[in-house]
Amino acid sequence: MSQAGYVLGAWGVTLAAVGVYAASLIVRGRRLVRRSRAKAGENGG
Repeated sequence: MSQAGYVLGAWGVTLAAVGVYAASLIVRGRRLVRRSRAKAGENGG
């Protein structure tokens, strides 16, 4: 049981890390989109 628990724990940490990484990418992408849209609006586009 200890081995299974270790495997589940490792998977949990991995999934958590991937989730945080994906969230950071989404936040950065949204910020870039907002900046690009803001610039386009200022340029009258």
